[in-house]
Amino acid sequence: MECSRTQKSPTATRKLSLKNSDSTITLSPDTTKNLTGNLKFKVYNNATSLKFYPANEPRLNITASPATVPSDTSVNVIFSVTANGLPVSGATVSLSGAAVASGITGADGRVTKNINASYIGTITAEAEKTGYAKGTTTLEAAYSTPVAAMASWNVSENYVLNLIDIDAMAYPRQARFQLLKDNKMVDDAVLTTGQRYYYNSSDFTIFTAEVDTIFNGHRKARQACECQPEFREWRSLSINASHLFKSGIFPGIDWQLNESYNLRMMDIDYSYPRQVYFELLKSTEIKDDVVLSSGQTYIYNNSTNSRILEGTVDVIFSGMRGILLNL
Repeated sequence: MECSRTQKSPTATRKLSLKNSDSTITLSPDTTKNLTGNLKFKVYNNATSLKFYPANEPRLNITASPATVPSDTSVNVIFSVTANGLPVSGATVSLSGAAVASGITGADGRVTKNINASYIGTITAEAEKTGYAKGTTTLEAAYSTPVAAMASWNVSENYVLNLIDIDAMAYPRQARFQLLKDNKMVDDAVLTTGQRYYYNSSDFTIFTAEVDTIFNGHRKARQACECQPEFREWRSLSINASHLFKSGIFPGIDWQLNESYNLRMMDIDYSYPRQVYFELLKSTEIKDDVVLSSGQTYIYNNSTNSRILEGTVDVIFSGMRGILLNL
């Protein structure tokens, strides 16, 4: 390192230049210059000379509690700033990334900020104060707050599938789901009848499912005095299970079959395409249920694979004076 001479003119600003093969550092009175890492040069001025010496500034340490926050709800986060194990007051804490805010630490080295992350991602928190090296930490806006569910099903490994709502007026009909892990929402999806859903984490498929039927019954809508659709079935392929959610009252109309079997028409959905909901009973036990449109055929075999029922929906008719269903 080469040192240039100090300028001695009483009217000129005194300075000292330090050079090596890579760069030049100019030292001026009453300044601090960064060298590398925490190492700095502090420069002070007296009547006869310009003096400087190496200084190793203490680094600020900043922590956040909690370190994981929701992406769509305001939460209070406590930031603590210390140096050499002692609280640092008057430090500026600045947030960037998924949330933006700033504050000054108090005598206890803490500042509380209300954070409302605008998206799922990383929040960077920096602590700064003159005489200290900057400190940095990160928070994760990693989930969204679950919405109140119409129905919930425990899947496995602390995953829960929530049915949030149903849009029976859309074509095709739609259902909204949220997938939770440890009571934190990890995914939100709107699916149509027959659509398959995949949830992947770290490039591995964690959950696979398919919506079987979404049904909006006429009888139930009249009794509830509003259109309250029924979500018929959610098939979880990963654990080979089926889940059924019903709402409303289904009085049904029964047809007596042989061997104590009954075919019960539960309700009709007049949305396009029109559908009819059946349950097949043996005595009082429900053996199967199905939702069919005009022209669709239903086949039911018992546990020994013997054919018990085969039927095709011919017509679903809703007239001004009544309803007609032909099988």
